[in-house]
Amino acid sequence: MFDRSSMRPGEWLVYVSVVFLFATALGLELVAPERLETVYLAEDGVLEWLIVIIFAFLAGLCFWRALQLRRMRSGAFVGVSVLLGLAFIFGIGEELSWGQRIFGIETPGPLKRYNKQQELNIHNLKVGRINFNQLIFGWLLFLGLALYLLVLPWLADRYAQVRAWVDHLGLPLATRLQALAFVPVLILPQQLLASKESDELAEVCGALLLVAVFCYARNRSIYSPMPGAGIGSRSTASRAVAQTAPLDQPYRGWPPR
Repeated sequence: MFDRSSMRPGEWLVYVSVVFLFATALGLELVAPERLETVYLAEDGVLEWLIVIIFAFLAGLCFWRALQLRRMRSGAFVGVSVLLGLAFIFGIGEELSWGQRIFGIETPGPLKRYNKQQELNIHNLKVGRINFNQLIFGWLLFLGLALYLLVLPWLADRYAQVRAWVDHLGLPLATRLQALAFVPVLILPQQLLASKESDELAEVCGALLLVAVFCYARNRSIYSPMPGAGIGSRSTASRAVAQTAPLDQPYRGWPPR
């Protein structure tokens, strides 16, 4: 089911780090629960800053790929890489409340009225019965991850056209192990920890697994520079798809027909 021989040391390190973070949380809950709440899981605590570091790395990786491959891939490939980088920058801003506590910024009146924690961020907004954290950053994000990690790779394996579009857009495809690793990471923290901040553990471990997906994707060969490629040319996309298409699928060129 899982091809361990194709797993790089860096990917193994990600999984070991996830286990270590879980073990640390469980150990602190048993021997020093106050440290778990005030240091490990707290606002501006260890895990929150670790999330910021991971998101900064992923943002830098996306921007670097866009810069490095701008003359070798299509405009869509480069544009998606930039958008993904900006999405991680947005995640950093939300984690740090856009520098509010660092720079001592006062929360504007209207935002303070609708923000549960009276902070300068979006994910803690509650307008009427709509809880942004539960709706957008909870159920919708969970649905999006399920579609991206499970459904998209399944479709890409079975339909050459889907795989061609995925590679053309520069989207990293998760392996089976990477996708399934998200299940315990998202579920177990609430089951194992009594803390109401257990979501912090799920977030940081999920961010680590994204490192595995973005660095060791099933279609990672699309991020290798291809000398002599034209700027955003269709021939470039064709060669990229030809290299990454499943061996049992006939290559039909670009755009997919």
